[in-house]
Amino acid sequence: MQNYSTSPLWARFRLHYSVAAGVRFVGIAVAALVLAACATRTPQQFSQNFSEVEARDLFEEAFAHIQGRYIEPVDIAPLAVSGMRSLLAQQEPSRLSLLDQPNAVSLMAGGSTLASFRRPAAHDSDGWAELTAQFMDSANQAEPALQAMPAEDLYQAVMDGVVQQLDPYSRYTGARFANTQRASREGFSGIGVSIKTENGQTTVVDVLPETPAAQQGLQIGDLVTHVNGEPLGGLEAIDVVEKLRGPIGTEAVLTLQRPAPPQTLTIRIRRAYVVPATVVGRMDEGLAIIRISSFNRNTAADLEREYRRLSAGPRRVRGIVLDLRGNPGGLLDQAVLAADLFLSDGLVISTFGRHPASNSIFIADARQIAANVPMAILIDGRSASAAELMAAALQDRGRAVAIGTTTHGKGTVQNLAQMPNGGELIITWSRMQAPSGYMLDGLGVLPSICTASRQPLDSPAKLSASVDAYALQAVGWKRYDRVDAALAASLRSSCPAALEPHDEDLALALYLLRHPAVFKQALRPAVESADARAAAMLGAS
Repeated sequence: MQNYSTSPLWARFRLHYSVAAGVRFVGIAVAALVLAACATRTPQQFSQNFSEVEARDLFEEAFAHIQGRYIEPVDIAPLAVSGMRSLLAQQEPSRLSLLDQPNAVSLMAGGSTLASFRRPAAHDSDGWAELTAQFMDSANQAEPALQAMPAEDLYQAVMDGVVQQLDPYSRYTGARFANTQRASREGFSGIGVSIKTENGQTTVVDVLPETPAAQQGLQIGDLVTHVNGEPLGGLEAIDVVEKLRGPIGTEAVLTLQRPAPPQTLTIRIRRAYVVPATVVGRMDEGLAIIRISSFNRNTAADLEREYRRLSAGPRRVRGIVLDLRGNPGGLLDQAVLAADLFLSDGLVISTFGRHPASNSIFIADARQIAANVPMAILIDGRSASAAELMAAALQDRGRAVAIGTTTHGKGTVQNLAQMPNGGELIITWSRMQAPSGYMLDGLGVLPSICTASRQPLDSPAKLSASVDAYALQAVGWKRYDRVDAALAASLRSSCPAALEPHDEDLALALYLLRHPAVFKQALRPAVESADARAAAMLGAS
């Protein structure tokens, strides 16, 4: 690996530009959070109708971004051809087709050639951008069904075909939905509710604490029928969200049907800047149980604040449980800074890829909270990306015992760029490496104590056997330093990923934290290899 910085301040400076990745989850804020380094630009105002010039601008930017930053060298030709085929797949029934020949790409209707374009060199991103835009223009003119589609839908169809040639975590999001994704990561101006829209009706499913909605008494189960006098019946969720959001300080007048007791209410709410809460904690007889549901821009600060709130209570915090089960990821900087809260020095995580800027070592600074307080982490098959980063860092550095099942295995880093139309292109550009040296991509984090069998670990002897099994399995885990799907599957089979939380995981974590000798035994196997590798990497820099 090259071009590393090892200054403790590097994480806080470098990560200001970074954002993290994860699996998809379903919600009002459309969702797959991304582990990414952000490139931003001021988008142009693209027209609603297709424009060959605007299409060319979009594809030039997208193709150049992929060619320069994707984790593996890639020719643009097969990506562009796939994009054009994806466009033609929007026809019902299919009338037009694409003929890809060594020297030309042609638009066909039956056996007739409607348009033919010289095939650029495979690596010529600008040439393929121009060809793709011209092909789209010809297809639009020849097919009324395409001509009737909004331009953004056409761009989405092409870009879907492009990114499907890359990997499962690369994707394109059109301008409208990209705004929703940015809101998930960075916050938004709104009232602070999550909604569900089904059968044309919009229901409040969550009211975020300390937001305008909470202050004005909105409740889960409220049926929102009008916003500022405009009926919501029949609208899609994204349309309702756009009506609820607006500039900070502006007023939204909501008409509600409240089921219990049945009543119609009119509530005035002044919009504010809202960042969804991702951290919630409680105390259990001196043990702090803190759940992190995802990682957005406030997560690290909220985690520190929540710990300090809990530790300010009447009882001293004697142990911490971090619950990362079901956490799909979030912002990379927040995952690193959250892990850094519990580390005083040394390696947090490293990344490596083809682009020089994708190679990084993230080092903990000296400031930490909860020094010497024992910790356990709960993980499962839906703990992904940023959550895996945090679990791997704290487990490998000997700071916490991981309990549960093998995690999702989303160990790649994506680069996020805003496109000229306001859409977002997210492509994989590097892989994460745990402090002890293993690659997370496709493998995930192996818990120190595996509960996949669902057999109760209700005695010191059974716990000891589980820890011994981990120590043996971890040897192979630590040697996983390249992508090998078959090897990863074999290693993961030792503790299969579970997709549903297991109540016994928390009970086991609390038991460990209340029995220091058992906890110490569970913590021991991960420490030496991680510390040795961190020292070697830092010494060689």
